[in-house]
Amino acid sequence: MFATSVIETSTVVERAFGPGLLIDLTGVKHREVTYDVDDGWGPTKHNWTRSVDSLSLLAPQLIQQDTSLPAAA
Repeated sequence: MFATSVIETSTVVERAFGPGLLIDLTGVKHREVTYDVDDGWGPTKHNWTRSVDSLSLLAPQLIQQDTSLPAAA
């Protein structure tokens, strides 16, 4: 995703600035994606990408929950 304002290095960003694409880099050194002003990010139909809507909370999409732990009471 792109930001139109200046963001300092090490700033924690909680929400997407605009539409974006999460890319899984597990087991690979690179992936090829595209960006078109009219169509947005691509490819979005692969199993290694996930679209992110504008203003989406990022933490739930970036942090994998451990489902093997019992839920807190």
